[in-house]
Amino acid sequence: MPSQIDLEAAERNLKQGNQSKKNGQLDEAIEKYKTAVALHPEYVDALKQLATAYQAKKELNKAVKCYEQILAIKPKNAAAYLSLAKIFQRQKKAIPALANYQKALEVKPKQPVRVYLTYANALNKQGQVKAAIAAYEKALSLNPKQPARIYVSLGSALQKQKKFDEAIANFQKALELEADNKNLYLKIADIQFKKGEIDGAIANYKKYLEFNSNSFPVHKSLGDAYTKKGWYDEALESYMTASDIKPDAAGINRLLGDTLLIKGQDIQALNYYRKALIA
Repeated sequence: MPSQIDLEAAERNLKQGNQSKKNGQLDEAIEKYKTAVALHPEYVDALKQLATAYQAKKELNKAVKCYEQILAIKPKNAAAYLSLAKIFQRQKKAIPALANYQKALEVKPKQPVRVYLTYANALNKQGQVKAAIAAYEKALSLNPKQPARIYVSLGSALQKQKKFDEAIANFQKALELEADNKNLYLKIADIQFKKGEIDGAIANYKKYLEFNSNSFPVHKSLGDAYTKKGWYDEALESYMTASDIKPDAAGINRLLGDTLLIKGQDIQALNYYRKALIA
């Protein structure tokens, strides 16, 4: 246990270090903080300031050691776990970053929304989709007024889990916030097509094309949707538009041949099959 004199000296060095850091004198601040810790090894405030000074100098491994010392003293210090998580993310060390986010949330579940969002994004990036969904949903339960991209991220994660109705609901929520986000119409349309909701898919492919009329894959997808409905005239029109965009695409020429064959236009169909073979 430090003596009263050592405690007072440690506090004095901490204050001097803070002033030096405020003046941009990081090296001097670090020496003061180190002296404070030497006088009082369990001085958490000094260790925290020393860690932030090391971070400012990009000496991240030294900062990690400081936070680890804090946690040895106070194992339930959620802020230290979060600081470690952020450092490990900067170092592209995903596993320890996630472990420290998880520990912080275990110790103190009541965290700002941004913590849950950062954690969710990190989980999603590592392919831990189920856990990412839970973290996104927790963040939105704390504050539903989030940017559209959060609903998009949650929707995409749900889509990976084949929870298509929930995915669509989140993409639609994102559209309420960003009505001009053409990619959301495409995401919804693709899911609807997979689910066999062809009328909805057609409507959303057409909505996407209002923003980007020169999209080969979307004209092709719209043609596929029309074909599912048996609307071959509309399908032919969509495939023709796609062909105008990419005349040498073998796949679209085959689809044109198939559609024309169904319509009984054998000679025209044969011409497109030949194009497909040449392409």
